[in-house]
Amino acid sequence: MSGSRVVDYVTLRRAAIVAGLALVAAVASSCAVINRLDNAPPPRSLGPLSLKWVPDPDASGQAWVEAGGVDVAGVAIHSLLYRDADARYRLLSVRARPASAPQTRPDESTLPMVGEYEPVAENVLRFRPGFPLEPGMQYVATLDPSQIPFAAKERRESGILTATYTPPPRPASLTWATPSWLVMRVTKRMFWAYSPQLVPVIS
Repeated sequence: MSGSRVVDYVTLRRAAIVAGLALVAAVASSCAVINRLDNAPPPRSLGPLSLKWVPDPDASGQAWVEAGGVDVAGVAIHSLLYRDADARYRLLSVRARPASAPQTRPDESTLPMVGEYEPVAENVLRFRPGFPLEPGMQYVATLDPSQIPFAAKERRESGILTATYTPPPRPASLTWATPSWLVMRVTKRMFWAYSPQLVPVIS
């Protein structure tokens, strides 16, 4: 019986020692983390918020949107952590409306355009529309700072930015039409004959 008590006492003592060492290690680790935070460099400047359309040099009449002052890494981390694939659309979106429509903010109930998001720099996020931009339509890009993850309160409350783009009209194109009949003069007699001749028509 006494031997069993000795074994229990030794076991408890060893457990107490292990727990104490673990507590000391945890406290030391916490102090190290606090020290690192105290000595951490100030957060990098992302620059002012901006939103603009950039013409596509390889496609006439097409363009993409670039949002500046956005923590691109923070947006990606937020999407992965919360599995929120729509977070980028709430942050930066493009909606289409007729060019003759009133110049007001787009209806939020209208679904945003589908497209690709590309990191241009650590503070610039690009949205490239997934469909060609059509003449006669106006495309309104919206940047909502309240949807920027891990941003300072002042930046998140700075107000929504918008930028519009209206594709230029298509240039007049030269097409070809085939007249069904053509008057021909043969041996001083007039008659109608079919001709495959092509004549240009401006459209």
